[in-house]
Amino acid sequence: MNPEMDSEDAEAPQPTSIFGQWPVIALASIVLLMLTGNPLLTGILPYLKAGWPASKTALWLKRTDPWPARGTVGFLFHLCMALFCAGAWALVCVIGTAVVASITQKQPDLTQFVIAILIIAFGCCLSSLLGGIGIVIALRHRVRIFVKSNLSTVCHGDFTRATTLGPGRIRINPANYIIGVATVAPLLGTWFVAMLMTAPGARIDKVDTTQLILMWLLPVVAATCIAILIFLSARITANSPAECWGAEVPESEEEAPNWYQLRD
Repeated sequence: MNPEMDSEDAEAPQPTSIFGQWPVIALASIVLLMLTGNPLLTGILPYLKAGWPASKTALWLKRTDPWPARGTVGFLFHLCMALFCAGAWALVCVIGTAVVASITQKQPDLTQFVIAILIIAFGCCLSSLLGGIGIVIALRHRVRIFVKSNLSTVCHGDFTRATTLGPGRIRINPANYIIGVATVAPLLGTWFVAMLMTAPGARIDKVDTTQLILMWLLPVVAATCIAILIFLSARITANSPAECWGAEVPESEEEAPNWYQLRD
């Protein structure tokens, strides 16, 4: 394959199996619900479908990137993207459940609602952890990362194609969202827990001095989150896939053989 291929041709949508299409996934979920009556099985296929492209790319980058540090960062960031996509679908399920219940005037199945909420919370916490690890590795090894969920499909499994891809139609690097979750969630989460721990209880007229201080600190926490996000975005995010995966492996770090080289 020619690594100097035109980027527009590289990013053209690739045909996928009919079994991976959303209408088929939705139909299969409905059939599972009718056969089992289990809300968990109803939602699991859409969740997997939403997160599969990014998960596939994460594993592909981990085993094919010749720069181990960059491969690890790409792996972690794309796993975070997979969790983000699954969480977004869970949020859609929550909103959809509420809308359907409002229209039909029927009590919704709270099981599906609770499952979706747990998936969102779990995805947020795990994304924050994995994203934080990825940020530390990226800063330590001076890696610039670009998140593209369908990268392995666009590149047809050929890593050299990733070195020529432009930003595409959407020029916003999703890595910024992951950095935001990894930095904002711990800070705001800590602030929120502190507010709960210092809550005055049932007495509304009682004012706790610690809570007043925490309330005044909220703008400081928000400004700190924004400053960290701007700093990290400038240090570790790339403007395009080519800037990320086209960068040469530093001389100070050994180039790792790819999986196909190991297999020979």
